Amino acid sequence: MVSNSIEMLNQDISNVMESILHEITEELKDELHLIIEEKVYEAYKGWYAERGFRTYEFLESFVVENFDRVMSGDATTLTEEVLNDPLLMTQYTGFPYSHYQREELAEVIEEGGEYLFETEAPPRPFWQEWLTWCFTQIPQRFVQKCHSRGLYIV
Repeated sequence: MVSNSIEMLNQDISNVMESILHEITEELKDELHLIIEEKVYEAYKGWYAERGFRTYEFLESFVVENFDRVMSGDATTLTEEVLNDPLLMTQYTGFPYSHYQREELAEVIEEGGEYLFETEAPPRPFWQEWLTWCFTQIPQRFVQKCHSRGLYIV
């Protein structure tokens, strides 16, 4: 009887933690999208942007995926990722070679360099800003979400 109650409590806590994980991961993705909008799209408007050729597929290629729950003995590990899926970048915007370097695009944007049309683009360090935001905001947000659900952690 006590064993069943403990198992039910553990399952309840695991479900609450899964919900918190989903919320936090969505917040991570949303913040990354805001930073990309500011640092990438607003900061650099090459001729292609001025002519309406910008697709926003780079921003939209950052998605939440790969939820996993691994149980090992009494421990449960929950994971979920915000990742860049270059295969989501498919539009041509009238040019047959658009996004041909899509796997390298994030690096080119972060560090600057050549991309399409062999033009030099300035660095737009969206990734480093996002990592800084993650390290400063997520621990506090996680604790707040736990507290709001009656889980008091230190």
